[in-house]
Amino acid sequence: MALVKNGSFLVRITDMTILIEKVMKKCLIIMVFALLLTGCSGDVSDDQKKTTETESENKVEALKSSAEIREELKDVALPFIDNGEYGLMNIDGKKVFVTDEDQIKPTFDDKYYIAGSEIRNIDGTPVVNPGYGDRIFYLGQGIFVQEVEKDTLLGNERYSVQVFSADKEGYIDLPFRNIKKYNIFQNDIAMVKGQNINDYQVFYIGEDGKAISETAYRDGSSFNSNGEALVLTEGGEYIYINKNGEKTRETDYTAADFSIQYSCPGTDYIVISEWPSSHINNGKEQSQDSGKYGLFNTVTGETTGLYDIITDLDDTNSFANVFMEDEGWGIMDISTEEMLLECRYDNPIRVHNGLACVTLNGMTGCINSKKEEVVPLDFINNIYFNNRGMWTVGEKLVEITEVELISRYVLLEIDSKGNCVESEIPGVGENDELRANLFNDSSKNCVIEVCFDSNEDQDHDIDRNRYINPWTGETVIELAE
Repeated sequence: MALVKNGSFLVRITDMTILIEKVMKKCLIIMVFALLLTGCSGDVSDDQKKTTETESENKVEALKSSAEIREELKDVALPFIDNGEYGLMNIDGKKVFVTDEDQIKPTFDDKYYIAGSEIRNIDGTPVVNPGYGDRIFYLGQGIFVQEVEKDTLLGNERYSVQVFSADKEGYIDLPFRNIKKYNIFQNDIAMVKGQNINDYQVFYIGEDGKAISETAYRDGSSFNSNGEALVLTEGGEYIYINKNGEKTRETDYTAADFSIQYSCPGTDYIVISEWPSSHINNGKEQSQDSGKYGLFNTVTGETTGLYDIITDLDDTNSFANVFMEDEGWGIMDISTEEMLLECRYDNPIRVHNGLACVTLNGMTGCINSKKEEVVPLDFINNIYFNNRGMWTVGEKLVEITEVELISRYVLLEIDSKGNCVESEIPGVGENDELRANLFNDSSKNCVIEVCFDSNEDQDHDIDRNRYINPWTGETVIELAE
């Protein structure tokens, strides 16, 4: 197989890579000269007033009264922090779920919370089957996959993998020791890849949580718009199967030609490596990361691109980050193979409601699809307009001293003309830490989480939180005394 050379490369970012990027970013900020301290405000110049192409249907009217906000959130629970205790509270501040684990995140469809090792409904109430696994991932359609400790052997913990529905009792075991990767439901089928004793295997999961067939494959794509998946057989050949697990057609490709890195959500494309990237030998993973990466259309069989790095943004869209070694990061829409932003930025980019959060020379801002700077590059952390598509919180660089960076939180709003308007956030203390974008659904994001130190020693250790109205600073939700 030959890939057409086109520009750049593709690999999934690991947690360690992200950590390194954050450290590098902080170092870069120290080097930025102090002229980068002006921000967007109500007095922005004509040159700064740019029009965003955020589509009107993505915009939801901002809720500015606390009564409106409480009405919007009446059917959901919000995470709380209470002196080493964590969990979910309702709109009245009553604890509805308590845990000692601080990782509490909603699923991408905002139907459930994954609260450490337990699944809860988005309103904090119990589900039928909470899981209780060590690592839990959401496939969609109420179906989860988890790793569960099975036993110990010679002092080492051994795990099994289970698929289950949060709304039904029972588990379906997969013959894995861990979860290598997964694809959420696409065209009615999800995929889970795991490691057994001698190799990696792939099983496809239907909406009933059961495998569509007993046949395991070495690798595979999501199901495409033709209702087929490209799979790698135990014999090392790529074939297509249908939703019943039956072979529909053969290909001329084998494992020696390429390996599948991941499927691109909502498209017929997969990201492939020109050389097999990994396999298991005597129970240990062997890496062969010598090839570059490209795109393969699982319907047409066409291969395009040759890239240095491409990483998917998340489980639900077709945008991908593209990296070119001597240039930087950019954004590509895999569904059209169109470069939306050229490769010139420091870090991988995120897009929310038509605005891309970019970092250049250590400073962060936002640009729109016309490549116009909507939020100046004056901020030191990511800025995501996932709060009803109209506002968010930004941490703005104020001063660089010899020993520290001094910053302050500001409210950033996009007005009807697409201009950024900056304002102070009432009721926020000097040492408070602000968070936004809790939910994936923009309509639910209508408060700011304020995390703070409630103890008199003021050691600045976060031990409590509350949720405030972004415009008035009024506390909307907090733990009841």
